[in-house]
Amino acid sequence: MKLHYNRQLKKSVVTLEIETTGFTAEENSALDSLGEPVIHFEKQYTGGFSVSIDKKIRTGFKVKVKFDGSKDGKRAQAVAAATQFFEDIQELLSKTMGELMDAKDSIEFDTGSQAVDIEY
Repeated sequence: MKLHYNRQLKKSVVTLEIETTGFTAEENSALDSLGEPVIHFEKQYTGGFSVSIDKKIRTGFKVKVKFDGSKDGKRAQAVAAATQFFEDIQELLSKTMGELMDAKDSIEFDTGSQAVDIEY
């Protein structure tokens, strides 16, 4: 899985657009068989910047977040909050996908046809 992002700073407003992309065949298989986890994220950053996300990790994870530092000279705080958010969301996505892959590995089940000898 990859996280595609676009960051902009315009008139003290930091805009961060992020989207999950590039899932591997193994990741897609895990998501298809175990279901798609929802990313729940809610945090208040220094400077009064709050972020709330509730999106599915693969099919709905396209997010646009703005940190408006134009009021009260909070540009530096907006940049810091956006940077911290970007780190936090990467960590959460990594943890969530890692748990899903671990779950898939723990319940592997061989499929297909075979024959076994029955002893009597």
